[in-house]
Amino acid sequence: MGSSQIEICNLALAKIGGGVITSLDEGSTAASTCKLIYGAVRDEVLQIRPWASSVKRTTLAKLDEIPPFEWANAFQLPPDFLDLSRLGSDPNASPPYAIEGRVLLTNEGTAPVVYVFRNEDPMTYEPVLVDLIATRMAVDLSMPVAGNASLKTAMGQEYEMKRQRAKSVDGQSTGQPDFKTVTWVEARQ
Repeated sequence: MGSSQIEICNLALAKIGGGVITSLDEGSTAASTCKLIYGAVRDEVLQIRPWASSVKRTTLAKLDEIPPFEWANAFQLPPDFLDLSRLGSDPNASPPYAIEGRVLLTNEGTAPVVYVFRNEDPMTYEPVLVDLIATRMAVDLSMPVAGNASLKTAMGQEYEMKRQRAKSVDGQSTGQPDFKTVTWVEARQ
């Protein structure tokens, strides 16, 4: 499980025939572009869903300042916050809320949350997440490294396909009950 940042960059480069780098600071176009895009691409892919390796639970700190209208309370989001998976302790129901800037607004008196965090340790990533980040990076590397617009289009299509697959694969690790398999005859009864 997991890979280093350099390994993820090299996987992305391999997808477009871009060679191998040994450091993000080596001065090549491939290395400098990987260094430039890695963090933004990682965060974008992490926001797709609550990946098992990038989910935290906490109770948010209530702010003293009360929102001027619509909401009764404001809570500070964590510094590593990327996306909210759930507000409240009931996994089947989330109370109404809004996120404005780095603040969660709600009428609830407390704010226990499950959220996607900015996991900067690629060694903890699932293999499907590593591949998805690398494939997404390959889209952005296609022009500056390979200079090939049709390759960029092909990598974009591959990314979309893998994104859909990755969402279903990671979703299987949530402990949610599987759908019951029903035969056509059973469905008709």
